[in-house]
Amino acid sequence: MTWREREILNVYYRFSPSVWGNSYASEVVRTAIKLAQRWLPDFPLVVRTRPANAAARRVAEKSGFERRPDLDCEFVIYSLDW
Repeated sequence: MTWREREILNVYYRFSPSVWGNSYASEVVRTAIKLAQRWLPDFPLVVRTRPANAAARRVAEKSGFERRPDLDCEFVIYSLDW
């Protein structure tokens, strides 16, 4: 996708509340990072989440994403390799 005039990979996931807390999001994000670095290394990865979504913010931070307040919009932004 193009965002801020750059081609990026947007890391997005959604799980049913019945499976929250099982580390599935962390596992998906770690796998997405590995695949992106192997197959699409020229594209930065971006996590865009609502400010109130503390769980998604923790997943991004634990997965190595850097908080990017300079890129914030209605979402809180984290990136890898921006």
